[in-house]
Amino acid sequence: MHRSTGPFADAVLFSLKDGLIWAHLPTHPAPIVLGNSETVIYMMRDFLAQCELAERLGDPNCR
Repeated sequence: MHRSTGPFADAVLFSLKDGLIWAHLPTHPAPIVLGNSETVIYMMRDFLAQCELAERLGDPNCR
Protein backbone atom coordinates (compact mmCIF):
# COMPACT_ATOMS: atom_id res chain seq x y z
CA MET A 1 0.00 0.00 0.00
CA HIS A 2 1.30 3.42 -0.96
CA ARG A 3 1.78 5.78 2.00
CA SER A 4 1.04 9.47 1.67
CA THR A 5 3.70 12.07 2.28
CA GLY A 6 1.14 14.83 2.88
CA PRO A 7 -0.60 16.03 6.05
CA PHE A 8 -1.97 12.53 6.75
CA ALA A 9 1.37 10.71 6.44
CA ASP A 10 1.21 9.67 10.12
CA ALA A 11 -2.44 8.55 9.97
CA VAL A 12 -3.64 5.00 10.45
CA LEU A 13 -5.22 3.73 7.24
CA PHE A 14 -7.92 1.07 7.20
CA SER A 15 -8.77 -1.38 4.46
CA LEU A 16 -11.28 -4.18 3.95
CA LYS A 17 -10.43 -7.40 2.17
CA ASP A 18 -12.21 -10.75 2.24
CA GLY A 19 -14.38 -9.69 5.19
CA LEU A 20 -11.42 -8.62 7.35
CA ILE A 21 -10.46 -5.10 8.36
CA TRP A 22 -6.78 -4.27 8.28
CA ALA A 23 -4.89 -1.36 9.86
CA HIS A 24 -1.89 0.11 8.08
CA LEU A 25 0.27 1.86 10.66
CA PRO A 26 2.95 4.34 9.61
CA THR A 27 5.37 2.79 12.13
CA HIS A 28 4.77 -0.83 11.11
CA PRO A 29 5.97 -2.26 7.79
CA ALA A 30 3.11 -4.72 7.33
CA PRO A 31 -0.66 -4.30 7.76
CA ILE A 32 -2.27 -5.73 10.89
CA VAL A 33 -5.56 -7.58 10.79
CA LEU A 34 -8.03 -6.10 13.29
CA GLY A 35 -10.72 -8.76 12.85
CA ASN A 36 -13.85 -9.49 10.89
CA SER A 37 -15.66 -6.48 9.52
CA GLU A 38 -18.83 -6.93 11.60
CA THR A 39 -16.96 -6.94 14.91
CA VAL A 40 -14.51 -4.18 14.02
CA ILE A 41 -17.23 -1.87 12.67
CA TYR A 42 -19.28 -2.42 15.84
CA MET A 43 -16.27 -1.61 18.03
CA MET A 44 -15.33 1.47 15.97
CA ARG A 45 -18.88 2.82 16.26
CA ASP A 46 -18.81 2.18 20.01
CA PHE A 47 -15.48 3.99 20.31
CA LEU A 48 -16.77 7.00 18.34
CA ALA A 49 -19.91 7.14 20.50
CA GLN A 50 -17.73 7.15 23.62
CA CYS A 51 -15.65 10.00 22.17
CA GLU A 52 -18.77 12.01 21.36
CA LEU A 53 -20.07 11.53 24.90
CA ALA A 54 -16.70 12.53 26.37
CA GLU A 55 -16.71 15.69 24.23
CA ARG A 56 -20.19 16.62 25.44
CA LEU A 57 -19.05 16.10 29.02
CA GLY A 58 -16.04 18.33 28.45
CA ASP A 59 -13.29 15.70 28.62
CA PRO A 60 -10.08 17.48 27.52
CA ASN A 61 -8.44 14.16 26.58
CA CYS A 62 -10.97 13.40 23.88
CA ARG A 63 -9.22 15.20 21.02
